[in-house]
Amino acid sequence: MKTKTEIIEETAAFYNLGNRSAENSFCQYISPMGKCCAFSRCCKDDKKTFQSLRYADREIGSLSEGNGDFMLPLLKEEYQGHDWRFWRDIQNFHDDEENWDEEGLSLDGRTQKKTLLEKYED
Repeated sequence: MKTKTEIIEETAAFYNLGNRSAENSFCQYISPMGKCCAFSRCCKDDKKTFQSLRYADREIGSLSEGNGDFMLPLLKEEYQGHDWRFWRDIQNFHDDEENWDEEGLSLDGRTQKKTLLEKYED
């Protein structure tokens, strides 16, 4: 299982302004171009469908909608073991356009990454 620190570092290193799953400033689990958000990137491939994630034959909504525990089984084995609040914070990190520039993390993004690392210190 990956630690929270590893997941935060991996997410920060993976994204830039151009490869996030965002269309017209609206973030999606999977974009029409096949880009994945920070949560869906870590999900099992058989749970991904065009522009959505599915669980128990239904399309799922947002991690920020109440208790997201039901979404945790969607994750690949190496990403399991962390609660939905952690994943909500990872998703919010991805979703905030101010965190990214063409190269990767912006100044705001580096600050947000540091905040996440301090909050979820292993």
